[in-house]
Amino acid sequence: MATTKRDIDKGEDSGPSETRGKPAGNYYFLVIAIDTYQFGYSNQLERTKSKVANLNNPVRDASRIVDVLTGEYTFNPSDKNEGVAVTDLRKTDTQYANEKIPIPVYKDDDYRRTCLYNGEATAQEVIDMIGKISGKIGKEDALLIYFAGHGVRVKDDNEYYLLCADSDPTRSITWLNVNRLYSAFNNYSNQNRCRDLLMVIDACFSGASTFGFSNAKDMNVSRLVWSSTLKDQLADDGPPEHGSGFANAFESYLRENSSPFLKVRNIPDQLQSKFDASPEKLDDQETFWGFLPGEYGDGFFVFERREKGKPKPKDLKDSFIDYLNFDAHRYSLTRRYKDARNCLNIITTHGYSYDIQKVASKITFRWLKKAADMKFEPEVCFRLDRLTLDNNPDDLWSILYRQLKEQNDTLLNTKESIHNYLFDRLLPEEDQYYGKKHAIMWFYFSRGGEENAKRIRTFCDEFSTLFLSKWERLAEENKKNLGKMFILFLDERKGVNPLKYEDFEELQNIKKINLITTDSFENITSNDVKIWQQKAAEENKSTKIQNLTDFNNVMKMMSKDCRDFECTYEEFIEKLCIYCEYTNTEKELLIEYLFDFKTSLI
Repeated sequence: MATTKRDIDKGEDSGPSETRGKPAGNYYFLVIAIDTYQFGYSNQLERTKSKVANLNNPVRDASRIVDVLTGEYTFNPSDKNEGVAVTDLRKTDTQYANEKIPIPVYKDDDYRRTCLYNGEATAQEVIDMIGKISGKIGKEDALLIYFAGHGVRVKDDNEYYLLCADSDPTRSITWLNVNRLYSAFNNYSNQNRCRDLLMVIDACFSGASTFGFSNAKDMNVSRLVWSSTLKDQLADDGPPEHGSGFANAFESYLRENSSPFLKVRNIPDQLQSKFDASPEKLDDQETFWGFLPGEYGDGFFVFERREKGKPKPKDLKDSFIDYLNFDAHRYSLTRRYKDARNCLNIITTHGYSYDIQKVASKITFRWLKKAADMKFEPEVCFRLDRLTLDNNPDDLWSILYRQLKEQNDTLLNTKESIHNYLFDRLLPEEDQYYGKKHAIMWFYFSRGGEENAKRIRTFCDEFSTLFLSKWERLAEENKKNLGKMFILFLDERKGVNPLKYEDFEELQNIKKINLITTDSFENITSNDVKIWQQKAAEENKSTKIQNLTDFNNVMKMMSKDCRDFECTYEEFIEKLCIYCEYTNTEKELLIEYLFDFKTSLI
């Protein structure tokens, strides 16, 4: 008879919109699997008709899940990381003496991938690892927690526990309450970490893991649990080397998927049908899914397939920004930016499209993060929507007031009130925000001549005077902790020269602030593409990018019959998306990475 994952059950008989369900920024996993228990059998539990036994398959099952996650999905830190940290447990565990498969064990320094097997999976080690992951994981990241081993449901207090390697079945204080796995992530609204969390539990009574209060929120967040049993059921471990029915179904479901973005919310039909047909499960065993206690939204956990033949959209974003024809813009930043004046920064750009200028803004903030050692965290920065000067003869203060009034009903329509409200956005409320609470404004115009330049100069003169006056009254310590103010003027006028530094020479505070004017953005030339081609091939090992090291393939991609050509930034992106055979979702992701500031300023 197959060994069963079984334990105490005291008192009882034994579809979304496109904004919901996008892949995460980074993927983490914590895999916990226990075959051999330190305390083994316990005669004291005979009165419950239940025993704590060593198990056949948890570590083997977990290793197969890890293999598919790292080999076929983006649970590798990058496509460049092909190395696998493998420990062959046959050397240390007699249970695997006759096994012919190595057991992959990952323990990344950044906690992106962690496996805790057998003796390493102590209760304290699991708790410590959750703390390390919660301190590292980001706002747009996802975490998969997989547990295989013994589970305990205590009916009297409606609590569910996992037995770790060092748990004593006779001492409940040594058991691990399941809420210790997810409580670090149960308040996304305030914590802003781990957008998506999926717990997969292959253990007895695991349907009881959702005891507690769940609070639905209108946000792109998921907090899900899949379990191999209902709350009052045992789970079959399966015969040795055959795997449990649930683990087999889960692995097959992931391996057979062909979608680049597998969005899941409840137990998928394909997984359920495989489990129902499995001979490695108990006859009455049923899967279960539910929302974890705490906040959950209407998001999805998205398994993103690892396409070895084509680059990930997120990876291309960095190469486009770093290597395509923006050296003149960086030079302007290097020449004009001074650390001593970095409280107020006024920056102008001039380009043929709004999108190209949004890329320029990302380059600006990326340069500042690296060169000026500044922090740019989207959830901390105060950012206004684009303020358009076209067809609007009002002064910039009035335009600014109308948008700010929507956020603050008590705001007065005076220059001082508007300025002070913005200045206060730079003040840190907590120590962790010191020097990070920046404010960013975008003014955009595509027409107008000297009258626009005059409006801009007047606003810059008045704003800088108010800003410096308030800044100078701050105590020295407060000056150090203050965030930075950025005012960007995006000039899309065609057939005119961009604003020059000399146009602002009459500003009385020009030498006390960072005023940075940049040259016009030009089309991309074939020389720019060659630079990108070389750098991208060094960093991205996908087949598609490697094939572009032959410039003849670049010419075919661009539909050009000459080695010297030029094109717009947008045209190059469009051609590359076609060449990479991106789906519409992948293309939309790349466009968002490049031109959207909601998730990343850089």
